[in-house]
Amino acid sequence: MGPRCPSRRSDQRRRRPFEPWDLDREAALARIGREMAGLDHSPESGEICWLTVP
Repeated sequence: MGPRCPSRRSDQRRRRPFEPWDLDREAALARIGREMAGLDHSPESGEICWLTVP
């Protein structure tokens, strides 16, 4: 299973402010890499995703 990568919802809902990604480990790592490559700075905590362990 491993860590889950939810990203922050655009509407910042209070009850569930993060939306889980429906991706396997490889796809999640690839998405994180793509999003990091698109930044001009080091990401802040929660900027790309938030890691949770079920």
